[in-house]
Amino acid sequence: MPHDPDILDLPSSFREPAIVIDNAYRIIAANQAYQDRYGSMDDLRNKRCHQVSHGNDVPCHLAGEDCPLLRARESGINQKALHIHHSPHGDEHVDVETRPLAPDENGSPRYFLEVVRPSAIASIQPDTQGMVGRAPSFMAMLDLVHRVAKSDVTALLLGESGSGKEMVAMAIHEESLRAKGNFIPVECSGLTE
Repeated sequence: MPHDPDILDLPSSFREPAIVIDNAYRIIAANQAYQDRYGSMDDLRNKRCHQVSHGNDVPCHLAGEDCPLLRARESGINQKALHIHHSPHGDEHVDVETRPLAPDENGSPRYFLEVVRPSAIASIQPDTQGMVGRAPSFMAMLDLVHRVAKSDVTALLLGESGSGKEMVAMAIHEESLRAKGNFIPVECSGLTE
C-alpha cells in the first residue's frame, strides 16, 4: 500500500529528530535531524523503531520498557515516555512523544509520529554535570520530574542528606515554565518549627 505523501513529509516540520512509524513498528520516514543522529534513511528504511533506538529485536513493552507507540495505539491520543536510546554517540536519555496519525475506517491509527528530544536533566555518561543513571528506579524518578515540572503543583522531595534532592529540585525548575526565573535552594533543616 503506498504511503500518503503528507504523512511522509510530516517529520520535516520538526527541528528535533522525528520519524513516522507504521503499525508494525517499521520506520517509513525520518527527518534530517533523526538521520543525523541514528543513520541515513537507506539504513533506517523498514527497520523497526525498537531496533534502531534500543538494539532490541522485540518492541519496548516486550523488553520490559514503556512503549509510547503501544499506548498511543490503544488510547488514540499522544503519549510520552522517557527512554534510553542507543546512538552512534553513545546511550542517551531522551523524551519520546508518540502521536497517532491517519485513522483508518475503524478509527484506529495507521501511522505514528515519534519526536525524540534529548533530556536536558539527565545523562548516562558519568563525566557530565547533573544527574546520571539508568536503573529502573532512576528512570521512574526522571519520569516523575518531567510530569511534575509541567504542572503547577507543589512537590515535596524527601531523602537523606546527600541523596540529590537539590539536583532533582533544580531539574524540576529547569523543565518548568519558571525556568527563566532564578532557582533559589532553601535548606529546610535550618528552619525552626
